[in-house]
Amino acid sequence: REAATHGCCCKCCSVRSEIWVCFVIDMTSIIGLIVEIPGWRPVPSSLHAVDDFRAFLVYSVFSACLILFALLTGKDTAWPRRLLVRFMSLKLPIFVIFCMGYFTISPWAAPLARWVCGHNFQQMRSSVGGDYETCVRLFPWLCTLNNALYIFAYAYTFKASYDWFRCHPGNDDMGIWCSRAAFAREGDCTQLEYGRPFLSA
Repeated sequence: REAATHGCCCKCCSVRSEIWVCFVIDMTSIIGLIVEIPGWRPVPSSLHAVDDFRAFLVYSVFSACLILFALLTGKDTAWPRRLLVRFMSLKLPIFVIFCMGYFTISPWAAPLARWVCGHNFQQMRSSVGGDYETCVRLFPWLCTLNNALYIFAYAYTFKASYDWFRCHPGNDDMGIWCSRAAFAREGDCTQLEYGRPFLSA
């Protein structure tokens, strides 16, 4: 079944190779964060910028380790694939809320923008024409655009992990978070409670 399923780029790309691409995506994030974090140390600790980057680094390391574990153990067994797709279903929402949200809607977003623009940190104010107010207004949007690529990358990792999850016969009766039999039992209970059919025959 897995051999008959191909990745999104071409028929010669297997779903397993797509999982390796997911691993490479995390490794590039890890390397980028290791390079990036020292440059943010001048930011006051009260703004938690370095803490946010460090948390994202730990998160990426955990993700890469989980992908590697699933690749090594999920060839013959179903549950590592299910574990991986469960994590991937949460990965993008967590990134949007805790990483992108830090620069846009968190309590530290506005103070960080004022500090970055006031100190022309990493030439941010200069890059938008030198005006402080313009810099403060645009900083969250620029951070969002800078991180937008991760939205597509993490959506791809979920798609790849779901396809790989579905390729194992042991997952035929399983949803991402619960078994299809559990849905059937819930439907039976609903039918008994309301006295009308809930699931089609």
